[in-house]
Amino acid sequence: MICKNHFVDKAKELYKIQQQLKVLKMQEDTLKEDLKTLTNNEGARMGGFQFLPEARKGLIDYKAIVAIELPNDFDFEPYRKEESKAWKLALYVEEE
Repeated sequence: MICKNHFVDKAKELYKIQQQLKVLKMQEDTLKEDLKTLTNNEGARMGGFQFLPEARKGLIDYKAIVAIELPNDFDFEPYRKEESKAWKLALYVEEE
């Protein structure tokens, strides 16, 4: 049996942290944009820090490859990998 008070306390704590992370992510994005502007989008090394752009190869568009090679009615289900599970906390209005 789940203890409601314990569950709610943990859920509130997780929710608070998730909200803080959202704020921190916005602050991070703003600071990155500030540094890009300060360095004219070229990056810099100074004061023991380096802020440089990284080039990454783009993702392969497998859908485009499949569209070329396979018929439209091809059954992908036998090739599907195992299901994954993610946990998400959301607010809802509890009925009384």
